[in-house]
Amino acid sequence: MSEADWRALGPNCQGIVRRLKGLVNTARSDAGIYANKKFQGYAVFIPNPYYVTLDTSGILLPRQPRPALNELGPPIVISQPGTYTISAGSGVSNKPAVEITAQNGLVDIIGGHVVSASDAFLNRGYCEVRIRNVFGWGLPPTVDGVTHGKAVNAFRPRLLTVENCQFQSFGTMILAQQPDDTARASTLTVSKTILYDIDGRFKNGTKPSEKSNGVQFDGQVSRPGMLIEDNFIQNHLPDTTAEDNFNIHNSSGTAASPAIVRNNIVDQSYGASGSGITTDGDKDKQANAATAAAFTEAYGNTFLGIRNGSLNNSGGHDNDYHDNVVVCANLLPDGSPRPASTYDYNAGASISNSTNAPASAFYNNRTRNNLLCVNHSYYHFAINGRHDLAGFDYGTQNQPWRTNIIPIDDNTYLVGDLPNGTASRAMETLWKNIHLQRWAQQGIKLGPLTNR
Repeated sequence: MSEADWRALGPNCQGIVRRLKGLVNTARSDAGIYANKKFQGYAVFIPNPYYVTLDTSGILLPRQPRPALNELGPPIVISQPGTYTISAGSGVSNKPAVEITAQNGLVDIIGGHVVSASDAFLNRGYCEVRIRNVFGWGLPPTVDGVTHGKAVNAFRPRLLTVENCQFQSFGTMILAQQPDDTARASTLTVSKTILYDIDGRFKNGTKPSEKSNGVQFDGQVSRPGMLIEDNFIQNHLPDTTAEDNFNIHNSSGTAASPAIVRNNIVDQSYGASGSGITTDGDKDKQANAATAAAFTEAYGNTFLGIRNGSLNNSGGHDNDYHDNVVVCANLLPDGSPRPASTYDYNAGASISNSTNAPASAFYNNRTRNNLLCVNHSYYHFAINGRHDLAGFDYGTQNQPWRTNIIPIDDNTYLVGDLPNGTASRAMETLWKNIHLQRWAQQGIKLGPLTNR
């Protein structure tokens, strides 16, 4: 869109806005055009693409070429606390590149390069682990029936910090699993980290029934201090099998210290269920308020081109998704439509009781004040060709969770940049740039701070 086209957009967009169930008036600001007559609490905003002014070129460290295994050291075991710089590689699926077995103290990894067909970092000990300024690359599995390894695989983490790292082509990138009941005051933090191509495929390239996640907290019940902040995830075809880019699974913060997922960008999710953020868990855990996914707050995130539900609030209690941006053109990088998928019924945002949990364990979940523009040819909400919210007009597509969808409101439907009000890939790029502007204003840089 040229600047002249933008300046002429005001009168044209009024015709689009009228289709949005009564939104008729528009007002221009430096940031964009607003439809300011509301319908049931809804409004519409079209951003001004020429409002983006700051230099964002240094925020995201570009993906780095993978070194050869013979350029790195052999796999290592860290059995004592201390400060380490890592150079390690593993070419087989049953041997992590870095295995941490220390039983106490802090293992502080500052800088390094890791290549692995297994896990890059496997923490089996009870120590605290901090990983900063590390590059990691995953290799294809070497054993049949085994998927790509994990970038960081932490069992019973007392403290886990992953900060300013860049990981490429692993399965679940960062996984904290199994609780450590002796260390409830410790924290789990993933920040300023870049994840490229969540890839959980088998050796022969096929996809397993259990996919892979970007960042997953699993089994962390009533744990304060969980934070996922200022990260960037980008997936590319055909090298991805992303399930949930962020997943709070059988995990919960507390009323005083909810699990926080904020200010992240997820750019494209293909090939599998591919949600943006999901709070969920196993059926038996979700049936009990004490073990259900709970007390999660997700805000300030930007989800672009997500295959499945971007804001998938699907279990537990006291989960609040607010002030996020969701834009999905539902197109491949070359501009062609994405092929049909099992997961095509999901929407930009939803609240669903996916495990039929009782009312005593499923309550007080909110999805509010989000900006939504999600293309879908089968659906008609907010307008034809859109599926911004689940639970409204389902068009011709069957919705297997229909009876479990909880109606939600108080969200904003973005007018797409195409004449029919849907989104293009350019609109996804625009909103990514708007988020990068925010990081530029805050002085935030992602990925290792070395090699810049």
